Parts: sequence; structure tokens; C-alpha cells
Amino acid sequence: MRDIQLKRVYRHFKGDCYLVEDVARHSETGEEYVVYRKLYGDGSLWIRPKAMFLEPVDRGKYPNCTQKYRFELQSDNEERKAERERSAASVKAVPDGETTYKEQAVDGSNSAL
Repeated sequence: MRDIQLKRVYRHFKGDCYLVEDVARHSETGEEYVVYRKLYGDGSLWIRPKAMFLEPVDRGKYPNCTQKYRFELQSDNEERKAERERSAASVKAVPDGETTYKEQAVDGSNSAL
């Protein structure tokens, strides 16, 4: 079975990139889950069963897919490109409840605009 590489960028077969943060274990079943972060939009964290993360793309459902696996590890060049795109989108304006706005970084820290 393929291994998960932590702190590396993986591309989903539909095209978006994700940073694998860690692998966690379900407290009741012991099943392993991959914890990964969107490298676009809000940069939120997601989890998916490790077996599903590593599985091949369903060719019956997605016959034109070019990737072999649901998530594929990206090369260093592709990782740097994804990180640059994430950095450009990592700060978003969110309302602070008044008429001004604050910048909220993906890590949750705030600074006034």
C-alpha cells in the first residue's frame, strides 16, 4: 500500500491541491484518517479515511480522469506552485460586526485593515 507523506501537497483527481497535515486514529474503531488542508478558499481542515484517500479513482464513474489515484503526491515544483497560490489567497476580509473589516489569516489571527 502507498504511504502518506506528512506536510506534503497532494492533488485530488478533480484538480484541487491539499496539504496533508497528519494521520489520526478514530477513538472507537482505530481506523486511520488523513487530516488535510485545502490550499484554496478558506484553507479549512478536512478528514478522510486513509484507505479512501489512497484508493484508485473509480474508472466506471470517472472514465476520463487522468490520475490513477484519488489523491496523488505532487512534485516539489508543483508543491511550490500550490503554496504560492495558497499564500496569495490565505488572507481574507471578514466582517468584525461593525462597519470596519479585519483581515483574518487562515491560522485564525486577526489584524485591522
